[in-house]
Amino acid sequence: FRTLRDRQQEARSLSACGTLHLLMGHHSLAQDYCERALALCRATGDQQGEARSLYTLSRILCAHGDLVRAREYLLPALNITQETGDRYREAYYRLELGNHYYRLGDYLAARELLEQTKAIFLQINETRGHGYALVDLCLVHHALGDDHMALDYCTRGRDLLHTVGDRWGEAGCLQHLGLVMEGLGDLDSATDVYAQASVMNQ
Repeated sequence: FRTLRDRQQEARSLSACGTLHLLMGHHSLAQDYCERALALCRATGDQQGEARSLYTLSRILCAHGDLVRAREYLLPALNITQETGDRYREAYYRLELGNHYYRLGDYLAARELLEQTKAIFLQINETRGHGYALVDLCLVHHALGDDHMALDYCTRGRDLLHTVGDRWGEAGCLQHLGLVMEGLGDLDSATDVYAQASVMNQ
């Protein structure tokens, strides 16, 4: 007979496979693995594993553009992290939720949530997450028409992502910075940062 520990380890393996297939773009396989992992986690009472599986399932739906259904998985995942005191994952799940609100066009809700998320990242000293929260806030303020504030957030976010050596995140930040520069009418600077982003993506 399989022990409780064996079943929990099996769930973690299934969840890891689901995440890997998601990154490879194999969404159907990813969903199958994560749904099996979710069932096992619930059967064994592994709340952290349940939250991870729910989060990955939300990302699969998000990849298909189904943000409404994705949020149905993300919200319970976030609730679990709050109940278990997992501040690290709570912050990253909040970051994802803020991005959902932004993509749905609810910019005020996105701004409020991302400001809360930024504060949590500061409290737990998570520099990379703090950088991403600032970059997302840049996009929100750009959408709200405040490009001066967007520029401030984007510059600070880029500095943090550069500090932790996140080249992918920094390249994405440069692309957003170019967008903000365009909004400010500084086309020469926009062209320059787009070129920098292109070099970093090579």
